[in-house]
Amino acid sequence: MMPNILQLFHAAYNAFMQYGHSFPWCKGHALSFRAMSRAVSIWPQLKQQCLVSRYWRNRARWIADGTYQSVRGGKVFQALNIHPNSMFIRKCKLLGHFP
Repeated sequence: MMPNILQLFHAAYNAFMQYGHSFPWCKGHALSFRAMSRAVSIWPQLKQQCLVSRYWRNRARWIADGTYQSVRGGKVFQALNIHPNSMFIRKCKLLGHFP
């Protein structure tokens, strides 16, 4: 199976980090040292943005009766079941929203 472009980038990024941000390593692998250095500086932001965007698509709205409903595009879609050991259930119990 052929790797996709993100897998190739991630492998190159990891190797660049492993070799200590080395200019000779970049030159030997026909990669731009400047571009790889830039990738190092924005990688944490990129990871955070990807993580947040995933959560944004899967958001829910808390309803006063203690339940949650999924929301997409401002429209409420369906009631959600929260796992009994979830921190949300414990927090709601502490606040007196669940028996």
